[in-house]
Amino acid sequence: MNERTITNTDNWIKQWSRGMKIQRGIFYAIAIGKPFEKIFATSLDSWLYVSRGEAVDFYAKEDQLQTFSIYMKRKLMEDESFSHLIVSNYEQLYQPHLRFLNQLDKMDLAKLSNDELILLLDQYRKSLCPYGSAIWLVVTIEKEMEEVAYETFKNMKVNDIEKWTSTLFSLTQPNYILEEELALLQISQLSAQKQEAALHEHAKKFEYIPLYDYDYEPYSLAYFKKRLDELNTDPNAKNHIAEKEKNVKQNAKKLEQLLSTPIINEKEKLRLRMLNALFNHKDQRSHYRSIDSYMGKKIYDELASRVKLSLSNLLFLTDEEITEKLNNPNKQIDLEPRRKGYALIVEHGRVELLTGKSMQDYLKKNLFEEMKNQITGLSVTPGFVKGVARVILHPSEISKIQQNDILVTPMTRPDYVSFMKKCAAIVTDEGGMLCHAAIVSRELNI
Repeated sequence: MNERTITNTDNWIKQWSRGMKIQRGIFYAIAIGKPFEKIFATSLDSWLYVSRGEAVDFYAKEDQLQTFSIYMKRKLMEDESFSHLIVSNYEQLYQPHLRFLNQLDKMDLAKLSNDELILLLDQYRKSLCPYGSAIWLVVTIEKEMEEVAYETFKNMKVNDIEKWTSTLFSLTQPNYILEEELALLQISQLSAQKQEAALHEHAKKFEYIPLYDYDYEPYSLAYFKKRLDELNTDPNAKNHIAEKEKNVKQNAKKLEQLLSTPIINEKEKLRLRMLNALFNHKDQRSHYRSIDSYMGKKIYDELASRVKLSLSNLLFLTDEEITEKLNNPNKQIDLEPRRKGYALIVEHGRVELLTGKSMQDYLKKNLFEEMKNQITGLSVTPGFVKGVARVILHPSEISKIQQNDILVTPMTRPDYVSFMKKCAAIVTDEGGMLCHAAIVSRELNI
Protein backbone atom coordinates (compact mmCIF):
# COMPACT_ATOMS: atom_id res chain seq x y z
CA MET A 1 0.00 0.00 0.00
CA ASN A 2 1.17 3.52 -0.76
CA GLU A 3 0.61 6.58 1.37
CA ARG A 4 -0.16 9.90 -0.29
CA THR A 5 1.74 12.91 0.96
CA ILE A 6 -0.12 16.11 0.15
CA THR A 7 1.49 19.48 -0.55
CA ASN A 8 -0.33 22.29 -2.34
CA THR A 9 -0.39 25.96 -3.17
CA ASP A 10 -3.77 26.55 -1.52
CA ASN A 11 -2.75 24.83 1.75
CA TRP A 12 -5.42 22.13 1.58
CA ILE A 13 -4.88 19.38 4.19
CA LYS A 14 -6.64 16.03 3.87
CA GLN A 15 -8.89 15.19 6.83
CA TRP A 16 -11.14 12.25 5.98
CA SER A 17 -12.38 10.00 3.23
CA ARG A 18 -16.05 8.99 2.91
CA GLY A 19 -18.57 7.65 0.45
CA MET A 20 -20.75 10.70 -0.25
CA LYS A 21 -22.80 12.43 -2.94
CA ILE A 22 -22.80 16.15 -3.77
CA GLN A 23 -26.01 17.02 -1.91
CA ARG A 24 -24.67 15.64 1.37
CA GLY A 25 -21.28 17.25 0.78
CA ILE A 26 -22.80 20.73 0.39
CA PHE A 27 -24.67 20.30 3.66
CA TYR A 28 -21.58 19.11 5.56
CA ALA A 29 -19.48 22.04 4.35
CA ILE A 30 -22.12 24.65 5.19
CA ALA A 31 -22.98 23.10 8.58
CA ILE A 32 -19.46 23.58 9.93
CA GLY A 33 -19.39 27.20 8.75
CA LYS A 34 -21.79 29.88 10.03
CA PRO A 35 -24.20 27.48 11.84
CA PHE A 36 -21.26 25.93 13.72
CA GLU A 37 -19.89 29.38 14.58
CA LYS A 38 -23.28 30.45 15.95
CA ILE A 39 -23.19 27.58 18.47
CA PHE A 40 -19.47 27.21 19.23
CA ALA A 41 -18.06 30.66 18.28
CA THR A 42 -15.62 29.32 15.67
CA SER A 43 -15.83 27.52 12.34
CA LEU A 44 -14.12 25.85 9.39
CA ASP A 45 -15.81 27.40 6.38
CA SER A 46 -13.49 26.39 3.53
CA TRP A 47 -13.67 22.81 2.22
CA LEU A 48 -12.54 20.91 -0.83
CA TYR A 49 -14.14 17.55 -1.61
CA VAL A 50 -12.42 15.45 -4.23
CA SER A 51 -14.18 12.41 -5.65
CA ARG A 52 -12.24 10.02 -7.83
CA GLY A 53 -14.99 7.40 -7.95
CA GLU A 54 -16.37 5.59 -4.89
CA ALA A 55 -14.80 7.58 -2.05
CA VAL A 56 -14.61 11.33 -1.47
CA ASP A 57 -11.55 12.93 0.15
CA PHE A 58 -12.21 15.88 2.48
CA TYR A 59 -9.65 18.72 2.59
CA ALA A 60 -9.61 21.79 4.84
CA LYS A 61 -7.40 24.90 4.80
CA GLU A 62 -4.23 24.54 6.88
CA ASP A 63 -4.41 28.02 8.42
CA GLN A 64 -8.06 27.54 9.39
CA LEU A 65 -7.29 24.16 10.93
CA GLN A 66 -4.52 25.64 13.08
CA THR A 67 -6.70 28.52 14.30
CA PHE A 68 -9.61 26.17 14.91
CA SER A 69 -7.43 23.71 16.86
CA ILE A 70 -5.96 26.39 19.13
CA TYR A 71 -9.38 27.88 19.85
CA MET A 72 -11.12 24.56 20.53
CA LYS A 73 -8.33 23.29 22.77
CA ARG A 74 -8.58 26.44 24.87
CA LYS A 75 -12.36 26.02 24.96
CA LEU A 76 -12.05 22.42 26.14
CA MET A 77 -9.49 23.40 28.76
CA GLU A 78 -10.97 26.61 30.15
CA ASP A 79 -14.60 27.24 29.12
CA GLU A 80 -16.82 25.93 31.92
CA SER A 81 -20.04 27.07 30.21
CA PHE A 82 -19.05 24.93 27.20
CA SER A 83 -18.39 21.98 29.52
CA HIS A 84 -21.83 22.39 31.12
CA LEU A 85 -23.43 22.50 27.65
CA ILE A 86 -21.75 19.23 26.65
CA VAL A 87 -22.47 17.41 29.93
CA SER A 88 -26.07 18.58 30.42
CA ASN A 89 -27.57 19.76 27.14
CA TYR A 90 -25.70 18.30 24.16
CA GLU A 91 -28.65 16.15 23.08
CA GLN A 92 -30.86 19.25 23.10
CA LEU A 93 -28.94 20.57 20.10
CA TYR A 94 -30.63 17.87 18.00
CA GLN A 95 -34.19 18.37 19.19
CA PRO A 96 -35.34 21.22 16.88
CA HIS A 97 -34.45 19.26 13.74
CA LEU A 98 -35.91 16.03 15.12
CA ARG A 99 -39.18 17.89 15.64
CA PHE A 100 -38.96 19.13 12.04
CA LEU A 101 -38.43 15.54 10.83
CA ASN A 102 -41.43 14.32 12.81
CA GLN A 103 -43.58 16.98 11.14
CA LEU A 104 -42.14 16.01 7.77
CA ASP A 105 -43.11 12.39 8.40
CA LYS A 106 -46.79 13.43 8.63
CA MET A 107 -46.79 15.41 5.36
CA ASP A 108 -48.10 14.23 2.00
CA LEU A 109 -45.45 15.69 -0.28
CA ALA A 110 -47.31 14.63 -3.44
CA LYS A 111 -49.85 17.38 -2.72
CA LEU A 112 -47.23 20.13 -2.74
CA SER A 113 -46.58 22.30 -5.77
CA ASN A 114 -43.03 22.46 -7.14
CA ASP A 115 -42.49 25.84 -5.50
CA GLU A 116 -43.77 24.50 -2.17
CA LEU A 117 -41.49 21.48 -2.46
CA ILE A 118 -38.43 23.69 -3.09
CA LEU A 119 -39.45 25.85 -0.12
CA LEU A 120 -39.69 22.69 2.00
CA LEU A 121 -36.19 21.62 0.86
CA ASP A 122 -34.88 25.04 1.89
CA GLN A 123 -36.60 24.79 5.30
CA TYR A 124 -35.20 21.30 5.73
CA ARG A 125 -31.67 22.51 5.00
CA LYS A 126 -31.95 25.44 7.41
CA SER A 127 -33.18 23.07 10.13
CA LEU A 128 -30.50 20.52 9.29
CA CYS A 129 -27.46 22.81 9.47
CA PRO A 130 -27.31 23.35 13.29
CA TYR A 131 -28.10 19.65 13.67
CA GLY A 132 -25.12 18.92 11.44
CA SER A 133 -22.97 21.29 13.50
CA ALA A 134 -23.62 19.15 16.58
CA ILE A 135 -22.62 16.06 14.58
CA TRP A 136 -19.46 17.78 13.34
CA LEU A 137 -18.13 18.91 16.73
CA VAL A 138 -16.79 15.64 18.06
CA VAL A 139 -15.39 14.68 14.63
CA THR A 140 -13.20 17.76 14.47
CA ILE A 141 -11.70 17.86 17.98
CA GLU A 142 -10.53 14.30 18.64
CA LYS A 143 -6.86 15.31 18.77
CA GLU A 144 -7.61 18.25 21.06
CA MET A 145 -9.60 15.98 23.39
CA GLU A 146 -6.60 13.68 23.75
CA GLU A 147 -4.26 16.60 24.41
CA VAL A 148 -6.54 18.20 27.03
CA ALA A 149 -6.95 14.88 28.86
CA TYR A 150 -3.19 14.33 28.90
CA GLU A 151 -2.45 17.84 30.15
CA THR A 152 -5.15 17.60 32.82
CA PHE A 153 -3.77 14.34 34.18
CA LYS A 154 -0.20 15.64 33.94
CA ASN A 155 -1.11 18.74 35.95
CA MET A 156 -2.73 16.46 38.54
CA LYS A 157 0.59 14.55 38.74
CA VAL A 158 -1.14 11.24 37.93
CA ASN A 159 1.31 8.32 37.89
CA ASP A 160 -0.44 6.08 35.34
CA ILE A 161 -1.79 8.52 32.76
CA GLU A 162 -2.50 5.74 30.24
CA LYS A 163 -4.75 3.91 32.71
CA TRP A 164 -6.64 7.07 33.65
CA THR A 165 -7.05 8.01 29.99
CA SER A 166 -8.40 4.53 29.19
CA THR A 167 -11.02 4.91 31.92
CA LEU A 168 -11.96 8.41 30.82
CA PHE A 169 -12.34 7.51 27.16
CA SER A 170 -14.56 4.46 27.57
CA LEU A 171 -18.19 3.82 26.69
CA THR A 172 -20.14 4.61 29.88
CA GLN A 173 -23.65 4.54 28.41
CA PRO A 174 -25.19 2.27 25.78
CA ASN A 175 -24.87 3.58 22.23
CA TYR A 176 -27.60 3.07 19.66
CA ILE A 177 -26.10 -0.20 18.42
CA LEU A 178 -26.10 -1.72 21.90
CA GLU A 179 -29.63 -0.41 22.49
CA GLU A 180 -30.77 -2.26 19.38
CA GLU A 181 -28.97 -5.43 20.44
CA LEU A 182 -30.53 -5.31 23.92
CA ALA A 183 -33.98 -4.77 22.41
CA LEU A 184 -33.50 -7.77 20.12
CA LEU A 185 -32.27 -9.81 23.08
CA GLN A 186 -35.51 -9.02 24.92
CA ILE A 187 -37.52 -10.23 21.91
CA SER A 188 -35.58 -13.53 21.97
CA GLN A 189 -36.87 -14.09 25.49
CA LEU A 190 -40.53 -13.91 24.38
CA SER A 191 -42.62 -16.88 23.30
CA ALA A 192 -42.35 -17.87 19.65
CA GLN A 193 -45.88 -16.58 19.06
CA LYS A 194 -45.07 -13.10 20.37
CA GLN A 195 -41.67 -12.84 18.72
CA GLU A 196 -43.02 -12.29 15.19
CA ALA A 197 -45.12 -9.22 16.05
CA ALA A 198 -42.38 -7.80 18.27
CA LEU A 199 -39.79 -8.28 15.51
CA HIS A 200 -41.88 -6.28 13.03
CA GLU A 201 -42.01 -3.35 15.47
CA HIS A 202 -38.29 -3.74 16.14
CA ALA A 203 -37.50 -3.59 12.41
CA LYS A 204 -39.56 -0.40 12.00
CA LYS A 205 -37.73 1.22 14.90
CA PHE A 206 -34.16 0.30 13.91
CA GLU A 207 -34.17 -0.13 10.12
CA TYR A 208 -32.69 3.38 9.78
CA ILE A 209 -29.27 2.38 11.20
CA PRO A 210 -27.21 1.88 7.98
CA LEU A 211 -28.39 5.05 6.21
CA TYR A 212 -25.22 7.11 5.96
CA ASP A 213 -26.71 8.99 3.01
CA TYR A 214 -30.16 9.31 1.45
CA ASP A 215 -29.68 6.58 -1.15
CA TYR A 216 -28.51 3.90 1.28
CA GLU A 217 -30.83 0.97 1.93
CA PRO A 218 -32.41 0.39 5.36
CA TYR A 219 -32.10 -2.94 7.13
CA SER A 220 -34.72 -5.45 6.01
CA LEU A 221 -36.98 -7.55 8.20
CA ALA A 222 -35.02 -10.58 6.96
CA TYR A 223 -31.82 -9.05 8.41
CA PHE A 224 -33.35 -8.79 11.88
CA LYS A 225 -34.98 -12.22 11.55
CA LYS A 226 -31.58 -13.80 10.83
CA ARG A 227 -30.05 -12.17 13.90
CA LEU A 228 -33.01 -13.19 16.07
CA ASP A 229 -32.60 -16.78 14.88
CA GLU A 230 -28.95 -16.62 15.95
CA LEU A 231 -29.96 -15.42 19.40
CA ASN A 232 -32.54 -18.21 19.66
CA THR A 233 -30.02 -20.92 18.76
CA ASP A 234 -26.61 -19.64 19.89
CA PRO A 235 -26.07 -19.01 23.63
CA ASN A 236 -22.77 -17.29 22.84
CA ALA A 237 -24.62 -14.58 20.89
CA LYS A 238 -26.76 -13.80 23.94
CA ASN A 239 -23.75 -13.87 26.22
CA HIS A 240 -21.88 -11.44 23.99
CA ILE A 241 -24.63 -8.82 24.22
CA ALA A 242 -24.94 -9.30 27.96
CA GLU A 243 -21.17 -8.92 28.31
CA LYS A 244 -21.22 -5.66 26.34
CA GLU A 245 -23.91 -4.25 28.63
CA LYS A 246 -21.94 -5.39 31.67
CA ASN A 247 -18.79 -3.69 30.37
CA VAL A 248 -20.62 -0.38 29.88
CA LYS A 249 -21.89 -0.50 33.46
CA GLN A 250 -18.42 -1.36 34.75
CA ASN A 251 -16.94 1.51 32.72
CA ALA A 252 -19.44 3.92 34.25
CA LYS A 253 -18.57 2.70 37.74
CA LYS A 254 -14.82 3.06 37.08
CA LEU A 255 -15.36 6.60 35.79
CA GLU A 256 -17.22 7.62 38.94
CA GLN A 257 -14.43 6.12 41.04
CA LEU A 258 -11.89 8.13 39.05
CA LEU A 259 -13.86 11.36 39.44
CA SER A 260 -14.22 10.84 43.18
CA THR A 261 -10.42 10.79 43.63
CA PRO A 262 -9.47 13.51 46.17
CA ILE A 263 -6.77 15.01 43.94
CA ILE A 264 -9.39 16.14 41.38
CA ASN A 265 -10.87 19.59 41.99
CA GLU A 266 -14.38 20.58 40.82
CA LYS A 267 -13.18 22.37 37.68
CA GLU A 268 -11.13 19.35 36.60
CA LYS A 269 -14.02 17.02 37.41
CA LEU A 270 -16.35 19.01 35.13
CA ARG A 271 -13.73 19.03 32.36
CA LEU A 272 -13.23 15.28 32.58
CA ARG A 273 -17.00 14.63 32.57
CA MET A 274 -17.22 16.80 29.47
CA LEU A 275 -14.48 14.81 27.71
CA ASN A 276 -16.20 11.54 28.57
CA ALA A 277 -19.53 12.88 27.30
CA LEU A 278 -17.91 13.92 24.01
CA PHE A 279 -16.30 10.51 23.68
CA ASN A 280 -19.63 8.74 24.21
CA HIS A 281 -21.20 11.00 21.64
CA LYS A 282 -18.73 9.82 18.97
CA ASP A 283 -20.91 6.78 18.34
CA GLN A 284 -24.23 8.56 18.82
CA ARG A 285 -23.48 11.03 16.04
CA SER A 286 -23.87 8.14 13.57
CA HIS A 287 -27.33 7.54 15.04
CA TYR A 288 -28.37 11.15 14.41
CA ARG A 289 -26.86 11.20 10.94
CA SER A 290 -28.71 8.02 9.96
CA ILE A 291 -32.01 9.25 11.45
CA ASP A 292 -31.78 12.35 9.29
CA SER A 293 -30.92 10.41 6.12
CA TYR A 294 -33.76 7.97 6.81
CA MET A 295 -36.44 10.64 7.36
CA GLY A 296 -35.06 13.38 5.10
CA LYS A 297 -34.98 10.84 2.25
CA LYS A 298 -38.70 11.50 1.85
CA ILE A 299 -38.03 14.92 0.30
CA TYR A 300 -35.38 13.62 -2.09
CA ASP A 301 -37.57 10.68 -3.15
CA GLU A 302 -40.32 13.12 -4.11
CA LEU A 303 -37.86 15.37 -5.95
CA ALA A 304 -36.37 12.41 -7.83
CA SER A 305 -39.82 11.26 -8.91
CA ARG A 306 -40.72 14.70 -10.28
CA VAL A 307 -37.50 15.30 -12.20
CA LYS A 308 -37.46 11.74 -13.55
CA LEU A 309 -34.09 10.74 -12.08
CA SER A 310 -33.04 7.95 -9.79
CA LEU A 311 -32.43 9.04 -6.21
CA SER A 312 -28.72 8.28 -6.58
CA ASN A 313 -28.45 10.51 -9.66
CA LEU A 314 -30.46 13.31 -8.04
CA LEU A 315 -27.91 13.49 -5.24
CA PHE A 316 -25.23 14.40 -7.79
CA LEU A 317 -27.07 17.68 -8.50
CA THR A 318 -26.51 21.06 -6.86
CA ASP A 319 -29.46 22.93 -5.32
CA GLU A 320 -29.71 25.23 -8.34
CA GLU A 321 -29.79 22.27 -10.72
CA ILE A 322 -32.56 20.59 -8.71
CA THR A 323 -34.66 23.75 -9.02
CA GLU A 324 -33.94 23.95 -12.76
CA LYS A 325 -34.93 20.31 -13.27
CA LEU A 326 -38.17 20.81 -11.33
CA ASN A 327 -39.09 23.74 -13.54
CA ASN A 328 -38.02 21.86 -16.67
CA PRO A 329 -37.90 18.06 -16.16
CA ASN A 330 -36.72 17.58 -19.75
CA LYS A 331 -33.57 19.67 -19.18
CA GLN A 332 -30.56 17.40 -19.72
CA ILE A 333 -27.68 17.47 -17.24
CA ASP A 334 -24.73 15.20 -18.05
CA LEU A 335 -23.93 13.39 -14.79
CA GLU A 336 -21.43 10.92 -16.21
CA PRO A 337 -18.38 13.19 -15.58
CA ARG A 338 -19.43 13.56 -11.95
CA ARG A 339 -19.62 9.82 -11.46
CA LYS A 340 -16.04 9.57 -12.70
CA GLY A 341 -14.88 12.32 -10.38
CA TYR A 342 -15.48 15.86 -9.22
CA ALA A 343 -14.07 18.62 -7.05
CA LEU A 344 -16.56 20.44 -4.85
CA ILE A 345 -15.20 23.70 -3.44
CA VAL A 346 -17.22 25.33 -0.65
CA GLU A 347 -15.80 28.57 0.72
CA HIS A 348 -17.72 31.00 2.95
CA GLY A 349 -21.01 29.42 1.86
CA ARG A 350 -20.25 29.68 -1.88
CA VAL A 351 -20.29 26.43 -3.85
CA GLU A 352 -18.28 25.61 -6.98
CA LEU A 353 -18.41 22.26 -8.76
CA LEU A 354 -15.63 21.17 -11.12
CA THR A 355 -15.42 18.09 -13.34
CA GLY A 356 -13.30 16.84 -16.22
CA LYS A 357 -10.50 19.13 -17.38
CA SER A 358 -11.53 21.99 -15.05
CA MET A 359 -11.21 19.64 -12.10
CA GLN A 360 -7.85 18.29 -13.26
CA ASP A 361 -6.47 21.78 -13.84
CA TYR A 362 -7.54 22.92 -10.39
CA LEU A 363 -6.11 19.84 -8.66
CA LYS A 364 -2.89 20.09 -10.64
CA LYS A 365 -2.47 23.66 -9.48
CA ASN A 366 -3.62 23.22 -5.87
CA LEU A 367 -2.86 19.61 -4.94
CA PHE A 368 0.39 17.78 -5.54
CA GLU A 369 0.38 14.12 -4.56
CA GLU A 370 3.61 12.24 -4.22
CA MET A 371 3.35 8.47 -3.79
CA LYS A 372 5.68 6.98 -1.19
CA ASN A 373 6.18 3.27 -0.59
CA GLN A 374 5.68 3.46 3.13
CA ILE A 375 2.92 3.60 5.72
CA THR A 376 3.06 5.70 8.86
CA GLY A 377 0.63 5.87 11.75
CA LEU A 378 -0.30 4.67 15.23
CA SER A 379 -0.45 1.08 16.43
CA VAL A 380 -3.21 0.43 18.96
CA THR A 381 -2.43 -3.22 19.76
CA PRO A 382 1.07 -4.50 18.86
CA GLY A 383 1.65 -7.78 17.06
CA PHE A 384 2.04 -9.51 13.70
CA VAL A 385 -0.72 -11.06 11.59
CA LYS A 386 -1.10 -12.51 8.11
CA GLY A 387 -4.30 -12.47 6.14
CA VAL A 388 -6.20 -11.24 3.10
CA ALA A 389 -6.37 -7.44 2.92
CA ARG A 390 -10.03 -6.61 2.29
CA VAL A 391 -10.45 -2.99 1.15
CA ILE A 392 -13.87 -1.61 2.14
CA LEU A 393 -14.63 1.87 0.80
CA HIS A 394 -18.41 1.79 1.23
CA PRO A 395 -20.57 0.52 4.15
CA SER A 396 -22.57 -1.68 1.76
CA GLU A 397 -19.38 -3.72 1.17
CA ILE A 398 -18.69 -4.61 4.81
CA SER A 399 -20.46 -7.98 4.50
CA LYS A 400 -17.56 -9.11 2.25
CA ILE A 401 -15.38 -9.53 5.35
CA GLN A 402 -14.30 -13.13 5.94
CA GLN A 403 -12.75 -14.79 8.98
CA ASN A 404 -9.16 -13.59 9.64
CA ASP A 405 -9.30 -10.89 6.96
CA ILE A 406 -7.36 -7.66 7.42
CA LEU A 407 -9.93 -4.89 7.15
CA VAL A 408 -8.61 -1.83 5.26
CA THR A 409 -11.06 1.08 5.30
CA PRO A 410 -11.15 4.87 5.69
CA MET A 411 -12.87 4.55 9.09
CA THR A 412 -15.09 2.06 10.89
CA ARG A 413 -18.65 2.64 12.13
CA PRO A 414 -20.56 1.20 15.11
CA ASP A 415 -22.58 -1.08 12.82
CA TYR A 416 -19.32 -2.64 11.53
CA VAL A 417 -18.56 -4.29 14.88
CA SER A 418 -20.09 -7.70 14.13
CA PHE A 419 -17.78 -7.94 11.09
CA MET A 420 -14.75 -6.49 12.89
CA LYS A 421 -14.87 -9.47 15.26
CA LYS A 422 -13.84 -11.67 12.32
CA CYS A 423 -10.76 -9.60 11.50
CA ALA A 424 -7.17 -10.49 12.26
CA ALA A 425 -6.24 -6.80 11.97
CA ILE A 426 -7.78 -3.44 11.11
CA VAL A 427 -6.09 -0.65 9.15
CA THR A 428 -7.82 2.72 8.84
CA ASP A 429 -6.85 5.89 7.03
CA GLU A 430 -8.12 8.16 9.79
CA GLY A 431 -8.38 8.63 13.52
CA GLY A 432 -6.18 8.51 16.58
CA MET A 433 -6.29 6.66 19.88
CA LEU A 434 -9.90 7.76 20.47
CA CYS A 435 -11.37 6.74 17.12
CA HIS A 436 -13.97 3.98 16.84
CA ALA A 437 -11.57 1.52 15.22
CA ALA A 438 -8.98 2.01 18.00
CA ILE A 439 -11.50 1.55 20.80
CA VAL A 440 -13.04 -1.60 19.31
CA SER A 441 -9.60 -3.02 18.47
CA ARG A 442 -8.54 -2.66 22.11
CA GLU A 443 -11.78 -4.30 23.28
CA LEU A 444 -11.36 -7.21 20.86
CA ASN A 445 -7.56 -7.37 21.28
CA ILE A 446 -7.06 -7.09 17.52
